[in-house]
Amino acid sequence: MVRQRLVVSSLLAFVLFGVAAIVTAQSEHQASPVTYEVSTDQQTLLPLEPVFLTFSLTNRTASAVPARFDISLERTAIAVRGPGGGVVESDRLSMASAGMWDGLRNSVLEPGGGRTTRERLMINLDSFFPTAGTYRVTFKVLDRLSQAPLSSNLVLIRIVEPEGIDREAYDYLRQWPHAGSWFQTATQSELEDFLTRFPDSGYSDLARVALGEWVFAELEYQRASEIFSVVAQKGRSRLSEHAAERLQLIREAARAARR
Repeated sequence: MVRQRLVVSSLLAFVLFGVAAIVTAQSEHQASPVTYEVSTDQQTLLPLEPVFLTFSLTNRTASAVPARFDISLERTAIAVRGPGGGVVESDRLSMASAGMWDGLRNSVLEPGGGRTTRERLMINLDSFFPTAGTYRVTFKVLDRLSQAPLSSNLVLIRIVEPEGIDREAYDYLRQWPHAGSWFQTATQSELEDFLTRFPDSGYSDLARVALGEWVFAELEYQRASEIFSVVAQKGRSRLSEHAAERLQLIREAARAARR
């Protein structure tokens, strides 16, 4: 009888410990007053295509809270689980644009308020997404005071095998030392050569936008406008939107130059 009581007591203690652990885990998960959400409007991509992402930080409470999360691009961590189960991680992620959260560092998030920004993941793409298949991606940022991580939701990215001219362009890109960041690191002449070789591939608009950036930086507004216009008129995509934004900057720069 005593032994039975000891067994029942031990089982009860184990169950209570398990319940306490679950409650603690839930409390820790819900401890942050803000949510960090990431989404993409294009889940199916060719290898080495950039991933267009939307980052949102939202105050879900009824009170204003300090925006104390160190979520500058250089301190955004990423974890990518591949089709085979392997995980590739980076604790300092740098994307196409800089300073997306600079204005947020010392600000306050009002109840229900937040910040949203859009970025492109364009570096080390061959390391994060080395083969065709579906990838499970999460991001983390740190609370600047407690150093506790704030995790995003899960984002699914599907990489497909390139075919035809896309395969030829992909094989060409793979020959370069930094294939996973090629559209970020290619020179003007390399981009022009790529467009001569593969003018109609699935990668051509990426090359055009990158070339347009070079030409725009050299203040060749007319040529830059022609390059960006090709991409901007192709419809509603994040790359087309980016090209349209550059066209607006060119118009403003041209007006300023005439004054």
